[in-house]
Amino acid sequence: MSSPHKHPKTGGYYIRRAVPRDLQEALGRTEYLKSLGTKDPKEAKLLFAAASKVCEAAFAQARARLGVVDVLDEKQIEDVAAAWASFVMEEDEEQRLSGLSDSEFDKMQDTFDIAIPKLKFELARGRVDEGTAWEFDDFLKSYGFNIPTSSPDYRRVHMAMLRSWILALEQQQERHKGEPIETPKAPEIGPRRLPVSGEADPAKLSGAFDGWKAERKPSDKTWSEWSLALRRFVETNGDVALAQLQKAHVRKFKDALIKLELSPASI
Repeated sequence: MSSPHKHPKTGGYYIRRAVPRDLQEALGRTEYLKSLGTKDPKEAKLLFAAASKVCEAAFAQARARLGVVDVLDEKQIEDVAAAWASFVMEEDEEQRLSGLSDSEFDKMQDTFDIAIPKLKFELARGRVDEGTAWEFDDFLKSYGFNIPTSSPDYRRVHMAMLRSWILALEQQQERHKGEPIETPKAPEIGPRRLPVSGEADPAKLSGAFDGWKAERKPSDKTWSEWSLALRRFVETNGDVALAQLQKAHVRKFKDALIKLELSPASI
């Protein structure tokens, strides 16, 4: 769209763009939505031009990274969840540093009363709803993560962030009672990646996979399944040189799959 949208309930303006079809899986969404942070129509028009450039840059970055495989191990997922909690707590702290009116104070309590039970319900049923997922995806993308919705890592990191968000909101509630709760320091986060297809060392497992793909020309579904297997293996053992592969690597890989509680057939 060539002009900002106005939210019918809040009155705030935002940018809304359809995500190109070839980027939808990489970005994990079909629409690009971003608040412009204003309810003033004139200011919104000024901010819209800059927001459009940011949107185009996000699309260009995603297109440049198509085919890149992110590697998330348990430590990375733990760090992402901790960084999200720090972000949530820092936003809360900034609000309080600016001072809260009586109505703002009451409204914040209303938010806790609604948000915490809602997120706990999502956690209990093991599902992250669309709105929560959008918040998480926006945060992950801002740190350069590219996690397709079809990847098991997508669910694992979302659930970790959901747990972290609930704990952060409960700590905010303690702040609301006057308890001196500190904002935790965020760990450094960012994706670790396998080489892009065509750049892998042919002497290593990832290079062998590229050679297999070039020779056999598997379907997209087959390549996706085998790429996932490769990523899991590399998370567990590293990108091992072919000459150094041993049965111990396979046993370690199998143990890692068992911990993910996959079906026996998948393992």
